Amino acid sequence: MDAPACALGESPRWAHGAWWWVDAAAGVLWTCGPGLDDVREVVRTGRRMSVAHPAAGGRVLIAQDTDLLVLDPRSGATTPWATVPLPPGHLLNDGSADPAGRFWIGSVDRERRPGAGSLHVVETDGSVRRVAGGITLSNGMVWSGDARLLHADSLARCLWEHEVDPRAGTVARSRRSIELPPGPDADGPALPDGLALDVDGGVWVAMYGTHEAWRLVDGAVRDVVRVPTPQVTSVALGGPDGRDLLVTTAQEDMDAAALAADPAAGRVFHARVRVPGVPVSLYGPTSAPGVTRT
Repeated sequence: MDAPACALGESPRWAHGAWWWVDAAAGVLWTCGPGLDDVREVVRTGRRMSVAHPAAGGRVLIAQDTDLLVLDPRSGATTPWATVPLPPGHLLNDGSADPAGRFWIGSVDRERRPGAGSLHVVETDGSVRRVAGGITLSNGMVWSGDARLLHADSLARCLWEHEVDPRAGTVARSRRSIELPPGPDADGPALPDGLALDVDGGVWVAMYGTHEAWRLVDGAVRDVVRVPTPQVTSVALGGPDGRDLLVTTAQEDMDAAALAADPAAGRVFHARVRVPGVPVSLYGPTSAPGVTRT
């Protein structure tokens, strides 16, 4: 795919008839149409941008450090929306909207202390609640129906499953549902990162450090998409028929020599898959300027 390389590509989404992804390290939001050949920069903030998720009214919700902002992609204007109260040294990371329009987002300690991260809910009015803890590095949140939230805990090398009360937006039970194998290279990190869910219940997992995205069915690897660079950060299913897989990658801790040896690092890749994805839900801010619920 002909798109600029990212220092830390993350958060691919298909919504509003377009693809979206971020360079988290540079604070840039990118977009392109279904043909993948009209890539353009939407906004460049210069601040860490960990996630960009589609919102009602054609808007996009972005996370920067501990703040959430509503972005109008047409003008590039941002509206401050919410601040998640986190301990010093903690940052927001990945997130996703539930079918009711709430936004669920995880946090991470800069020092990556085990179990120091937490899970938060941002209501449609911008109010914030903490709903779970004991997570180290949450990534790749996806919803299976309206009552089951899955996400990776990258450093724990597992997937968490939360049973959610869809009316109250609270967590009833949480468990580590899938323990990830070490991957093809026992010396590599093989860390689960971004996720995507298909209509048959398959979970695509970006496996950082392996060159690969895995499709898991009942915890077993059933399909693999391989790209020519190891730092695979996230995946998304979408496109007109839902069968396009977008894969983001990164250039973390790579010096000039390493980048010269791996020109694919940080690029965005595309593959066709057999099973279409589950569309992502939109976050539904109720009073941001120009935003109405749909």
